[in-house]
Amino acid sequence: MTAKEIYYKAKFYANLPMELLGYLFKDEYGVIQIGATIIVSYKDDIDTALAEIEKMEVIEKQEGFMFWNISPEGEKFKEDNIEAIANALINIIMDSK
Repeated sequence: MTAKEIYYKAKFYANLPMELLGYLFKDEYGVIQIGATIIVSYKDDIDTALAEIEKMEVIEKQEGFMFWNISPEGEKFKEDNIEAIANALINIIMDSK
């Protein structure tokens, strides 16, 4: 999906006029990392939409970018790795190893 398609998909499902969009990337060691979540505005004017899509396109061009979490690739990744993701989050929350 393009950044534009991701933006409008997220806007369609959003309950608020702004939301956080997340993505994954591989670092220089090939380790999958959570990207710095971005705030996206869903104001109903074309200038805002174009600015937000441009912001997303800049992120997509960064080395190692994999996909947006709301994309089909992100949804498949979550489905295929749900147990590992859950365990990682539990470890973060519980501050254990």
